[in-house]
Amino acid sequence: MRDFNNGMSLKKQISLYLDNQLPSQEAIAFKSKVEENLRGQKMLESEIQFREYIKTNVKRPSVSQGFIENLMTRIQG
Repeated sequence: MRDFNNGMSLKKQISLYLDNQLPSQEAIAFKSKVEENLRGQKMLESEIQFREYIKTNVKRPSVSQGFIENLMTRIQG
């Protein structure tokens, strides 16, 4: 998994790419490199599916508006 691009692991680059953490030029280079690499395509698609599954199937507990306001007040001062 090493040396996919800039010595960084493919998994790490996929994560940075999907989190929009790569600079634009690196993101473009990464995307074109993945399109040329079947293994990279499969790993990227798998990560996208996993993230989508988490978003749709894992329910986060809700908090009251009062809690949010109290937290914001504490953060601000």
